[in-house]
Amino acid sequence: ASLTIKKVDDSDRGTYCIKLKNNVGEASASLTLIIIEVPDAPGTPEIVDVTNTSVTVHWKEPLFDGNSAITSYILEYHDKEEFLKWHEIVDITEKTHKVTGLTREHEITFRVSAVNDVGRGKTSDSSKYVRVEEPGSSQAPSFKEPLSDISAGLDRSVTLSCVVAGLPTPEVKWFKDGKVLKTKKATYANNVAKLIIEKIIESSGGVYTCKASNSAGTAETTCKLLVQEA
Repeated sequence: ASLTIKKVDDSDRGTYCIKLKNNVGEASASLTLIIIEVPDAPGTPEIVDVTNTSVTVHWKEPLFDGNSAITSYILEYHDKEEFLKWHEIVDITEKTHKVTGLTREHEITFRVSAVNDVGRGKTSDSSKYVRVEEPGSSQAPSFKEPLSDISAGLDRSVTLSCVVAGLPTPEVKWFKDGKVLKTKKATYANNVAKLIIEKIIESSGGVYTCKASNSAGTAETTCKLLVQEA
């Protein structure tokens, strides 16, 4: 037995059931039809860092991925001096990206779209124009994307990640349950701070804090890691 649905639309999604019956008995089977589509637009890009030749931007993932995992992002930028021309950067796998080779004192705006197995999704709103030049004053650290609570099973690995901005470049430290973590599995590059926790054990659970400090101030973000037993 087979069922063919032509020109699938939203009304076709749901659970389908087939029942078979003869004089000996009956049987049934069911399946759920999930419609895969392009993702929604990501969040509007936010400016994280600016130099005389580069701008680092960060965006939030789409609220809806089209029922298919996001495989990459396409970042576009427009120089106010170039009439209607947008430059594309493809195959970006992170939600933070540093755009280099920009012209000093020009004003740039950014927009971004997500890609899944179906194709390219909707484009975000454009950011405000930013002037390509070193900021004239110090900026206290601020988290553009804080840590999020996470659950993981024993023997699994997880990565805690957050996005922090500040000038001068902040010094980043990690804490677990209030105590400084001494680990080589912590990195800070392109305004993204990451902590890799490998092969989780019961004692890995707890409260993790990322603290960023520079001469202008200090900021921190916290999350909980819940260890799930098998």
